[in-house]
Amino acid sequence: MLCIHYFIPDVEYISQALIIAGFIFPGLTHGALDAHLIRHQFPKASLSKIIVGYVAISLIIVALWFWSSFFILLFFIVYSAFHFGELDLQLTKHKGGFHQIIYGVLLLSVYLFFHALEVTQILEHMLGVDLASIDLSWSANAGLISFVVWSLYVFQGAKNRYRVRWAVRVSLVGASQFLPLIQGFGIYYFIIHSWPSLVIIKDSLSISMKEVVKLSLPYVAITITFCVGLVIFSQQTVLSMDFIYAALFMVISAISLPHTLVMHRLYSLRS
Repeated sequence: MLCIHYFIPDVEYISQALIIAGFIFPGLTHGALDAHLIRHQFPKASLSKIIVGYVAISLIIVALWFWSSFFILLFFIVYSAFHFGELDLQLTKHKGGFHQIIYGVLLLSVYLFFHALEVTQILEHMLGVDLASIDLSWSANAGLISFVVWSLYVFQGAKNRYRVRWAVRVSLVGASQFLPLIQGFGIYYFIIHSWPSLVIIKDSLSISMKEVVKLSLPYVAITITFCVGLVIFSQQTVLSMDFIYAALFMVISAISLPHTLVMHRLYSLRS
C-alpha cells in the first residue's frame, strides 16, 4: 500500500479498494466469529442467546456515547489498547494487563498524533466541541520514540524469530505514519492484528480457512450492508464524511468491547 500510494500515480482508487478488501478480510472476518468462539467455549449456550447478549453489550456502549462521549472515548481507548497489546505481546513474557495497556496506548498515540488534524476533525463531531486550537502534532515523534522504547523492553529476552517479527511490526507502524489515517492504521489493523488473530481463531475452532469464511459470511454481509446504507444515507443528506466517520467510529467502539472480552478469554485459555 505504501508503494501504491507513493510510486504509482493516480491510483488512489486502488488504495481505497485495498482498504475495503482488508476491512472485509481479514478485518471483519476475524471479529465475525465471536459467537462461534463463545459457543465453542460454552457448548450448551444457544447461538441466539449469545447474539442477543453480544448485541446488548454493544447497545449499552452506543447509549453511553450519548450519556458521556468523553468518558466512553477514554474507555474505548483503554480496552482497545488492552486488546491490541494482548495479541502483540503473546510472543513475549510480558503478558500482564499493565504491559498490554501501556503498549496499546503508545501504539494508538502514534497514529493519533501523526494524524492529529484528521483525528481532531472526527473527534469534534463525536464530542461536539471545538478542538481546532489544540496542537497535538508536537507529540508525534515523542509517541513513536516511546512506542519503540517500550517495545524494546517488552520484547527483551524473546527468541530471535520473535525479534524479527517485532522489527517488522515496528517498521510497518513507523512507515504507515506517512499515509493518511485510514490507510496507515489499516496496515497495522489488517496485517499485524487481524490476520494473526484470524489464524489463532481458526486453530482454536479446528476448522479450515474456507470454513472460517463460510461461518463469518452472514455477519460480514450484515456489517457491509449497514456501512453501505450509511454511505447512501449520507449522500442523500447534508451529512459530511467526517460525520460518517464519527458514526462508524461509534459503531466500531460498540462491537469492540464484546469482541475484546471474547478474545481475552480465548488468549487466557491458550496460555
